[in-house]
Amino acid sequence: MAERLNFPDEDYEDALTVLKGFSDNNFGIGAVIRILTDCGNNMSGNSIDKLSLKDDSLASGYPGEDSIDKLSLKDDSLAGGYPGGYLLPHMMPSQIPSSTTSPHDGRMLTMLDGPLSFTNTHKLKHEIMSSGSGHNKLCQVCSDNASGFHYGVWSCEGCKAFFKRSIQGPVDYVCPATNSCTIDKHRRKSCQACRLRKCYEVGMNKGTQRKERKPSANSKLPTKRSRADSTDNIVNSTSGSPNPAKSPRRSETSAILDALSKADMPIVESYHNHNMPPSRTHLLNSLVKLAERELVQLINWAKNVPGYIDLSLSDQVHLIECCWMELLLLNCTFRSMSYNGKRLVFAPDFVLDRSHWEMMGMTEIFEQVSAVSENFIQYQLHKNESLLLQATVLVNAEVRRLTSCDKIHRMRQSILDAVVDTAQKYHPDNLRHVPSILLMLTHIRQAGTRAIAYFQKLKQEGTVTFSDLLKEMLDSQDYTEIKTENPTT
Repeated sequence: MAERLNFPDEDYEDALTVLKGFSDNNFGIGAVIRILTDCGNNMSGNSIDKLSLKDDSLASGYPGEDSIDKLSLKDDSLAGGYPGGYLLPHMMPSQIPSSTTSPHDGRMLTMLDGPLSFTNTHKLKHEIMSSGSGHNKLCQVCSDNASGFHYGVWSCEGCKAFFKRSIQGPVDYVCPATNSCTIDKHRRKSCQACRLRKCYEVGMNKGTQRKERKPSANSKLPTKRSRADSTDNIVNSTSGSPNPAKSPRRSETSAILDALSKADMPIVESYHNHNMPPSRTHLLNSLVKLAERELVQLINWAKNVPGYIDLSLSDQVHLIECCWMELLLLNCTFRSMSYNGKRLVFAPDFVLDRSHWEMMGMTEIFEQVSAVSENFIQYQLHKNESLLLQATVLVNAEVRRLTSCDKIHRMRQSILDAVVDTAQKYHPDNLRHVPSILLMLTHIRQAGTRAIAYFQKLKQEGTVTFSDLLKEMLDSQDYTEIKTENPTT
């Protein structure tokens, strides 16, 4: 069973010492200490006026020589201009020691070194620039002009109707050739079997149609007026009575959660062939194909996160480049909570246990992701908190590479405020809940770094075939000297 990463059962001050230990080890957790003290002040009246710590990342966004000796709890900027607010600072692999002992349980955290660089990804820009209405988008099945986002993918009316007919009743399509017919706008009607196969390959899924919608071009963070107007509509979910804390901040939290709930990523199936005996190549092919389909869903999800479409295109691209693998793994932890760390659920039809990961040579990734999933169970993570953690990962990119710093700052501040508000609602007596769940994101980042390195190795080997979008995402990131496992045979 995967090892749990627990906070010690100590008092409030000792928990601060624990988090300070992370900061001393260059983990940059000073902002989490800020959250913990904020929670303490809001929930129990505890007051800590000054903290003595050395947290380079708060001062400049990257390791340096500056130290912050005094941190005022009422200083929202934390370090006189750091654009992260409450946010856990972005940690690049080169900023993290290769081997660090976690002070709260003595567990050795193996970190990955190496520079990270980004290049332009044209496929990613194309996905992001495409409007929500489907204009200028091509059908992912036949390459005709798409009419909208249907059954989880961009498709034309013809392929949408064809897929709808195919899933409504029993079909017995048979390819007259070798099940490899070309499907385009001129030949899409020539072979129904290959057309349906192509629909599934690009990610069409009947379970996603109920969520089909056209993203609003006005998906922005609530204005002061809208927050004030919607304050009276906040209702306590447990009592059904109006919430006595009718503050603009809580109203904004409600609006953010509403937007994230509507934008929640649909579940994608892998269509893994379970009739074939498990093998490394077979498992990897299904895993990569699933990642490709989920990546497209992730991009469309991001465009519905409040404030995202208001950023510059370069910042939108950068945010996705920084976090796409972390988001895929984070979503996996949420889906896997019912298995108590024994299995990871990548799709309803693709559930892998430790033996599968050993076969693929990805045991360390399995251990890290399953450990996080176990801890989320222990922390009794609420669905709303999982939505906010997704958004937190999205906006937690390296500050120096962003051009819309003020907008990113507002997004981060609003999302982290929502994390604290939501924790107070569902875990009012647990002062350590917020820093506990945010610390799990550091482990997801480690696992994401390993996963990207592994995928890059697969691409070089030519073991599996990658889509153009996924190849560009991998090419945009260059981790060097990363140790990978050897698969079992």
